[in-house]
Amino acid sequence: MTTAEANRLAYKDMNQLYYVIGTLTFYLVVLGLAILLDNISIVLDISAAFAISALAFVFPSIFYFKGKQRFGGSIVFYERMACLYLCLGVFNCCLSLTSCIWGIITGDVGGE
Repeated sequence: MTTAEANRLAYKDMNQLYYVIGTLTFYLVVLGLAILLDNISIVLDISAAFAISALAFVFPSIFYFKGKQRFGGSIVFYERMACLYLCLGVFNCCLSLTSCIWGIITGDVGGE
């Protein structure tokens, strides 16, 4: 793959109809949430649940598996640790989302 191919803009290769529909859908979802939600902390709590889990647990394990696939060779201990991190990431995300939903239900949004 050349540098020019790697640097091309992916949306230019996309079907124009898909691009317009995806953009308008995203805009309408953001607009609808902005109208319906009176407190931005709900959005931040939910996005943090995904971001923290992904950065701390999921991404490192995925990087390990992709590196193993690309460069070969692995150590059984590291494979097990990567699987453990992946499971911990999913568990942490589920636990965080449950906490966010519980806070919405009980009215304790954003630690108020």
